[in-house]
Amino acid sequence: MRKYSDPIVVIHGYEIHENGCLGSLSRLACERVLPVLIKNPMDKVVLLGGWDLQEVGATPTIADAMQAFLIQRGLKTEQIITKRNFPSLDEYMPPRDPWEELTLLEMMIPYINPKFDKNEDWIFFVAWDFNIPRFKKMYSKYGFKAGGIPIISEPHEGLRRMKLIEWAARIRRFFDPQGVGVICHEARIKRTLRDDLKPLIP
Repeated sequence: MRKYSDPIVVIHGYEIHENGCLGSLSRLACERVLPVLIKNPMDKVVLLGGWDLQEVGATPTIADAMQAFLIQRGLKTEQIITKRNFPSLDEYMPPRDPWEELTLLEMMIPYINPKFDKNEDWIFFVAWDFNIPRFKKMYSKYGFKAGGIPIISEPHEGLRRMKLIEWAARIRRFFDPQGVGVICHEARIKRTLRDDLKPLIP
């Protein structure tokens, strides 16, 4: 019988401020798995996340900022895996949304664990609780077996909907040339609108 590989743990970054500091959701995502990683120094975590939505070409990327955050809190550098670990992937742009992050992850896995088997091995990802079902479907599109780790437990439905509306307001900025403005490409807008946020956009 085949011996299963260790599961891959992934953190999808959410946001980063202009000064390079992580936003609250990205910090919570890192803090969610930090105690386990410190307790088990052989375990590793994959950090995904490119530029801030409004800062094309900015440094650091969200993954860079999460790495710095985790190291400041005691995690060993060798436990952290980002795109920068693999020079062969330098030609690929930093991912700007979850679909692009999963495309990058698929390219990174052979380097992370050459014995990883999509049919038997698992990926665990850290996300908002209401994003977990959507992420699972996305992972399945790539053929991965994936389980979600919620950033925080949010049993209050009102809070959940408030966050959905807040996120929908950010999506709306795609169509507001006089507003804050978000730099993105048309394919990304279409992918976003296929999600369950569309009915919530004012």
